[in-house]
Amino acid sequence: RLLCRVNLEAEGMAVVEAGDGPSGLEQARTTRPDVILLDVMMPGLDGPQTLRQLRADPATSAIPVIFLTAKVQLSERRQLRELGAHGLIAKPFDPMVLAQQVTEILDGAA
Repeated sequence: RLLCRVNLEAEGMAVVEAGDGPSGLEQARTTRPDVILLDVMMPGLDGPQTLRQLRADPATSAIPVIFLTAKVQLSERRQLRELGAHGLIAKPFDPMVLAQQVTEILDGAA
């Protein structure tokens, strides 16, 4: 999370963090971020479970989600897209790729 926050803030983006799925859902509902970054493997609720709940809630259903994951199998990519993910970045990742993908989504290019 620190690497993501530092690099996104360096690009002028405001960042709100949560340490687990349930906290992330609460943050999303209260702050209504422009983009959500989810790790596939998180405590409390994993990334796919968190995304399902985000999509089921009218208050958060339209927020774009980018997954960060160490798993990059084609079947997983397909599953995450079917759940409504807007992007997937494989770990380890270049922080500039993360900032670029977030910017593209914010600009409507993704």
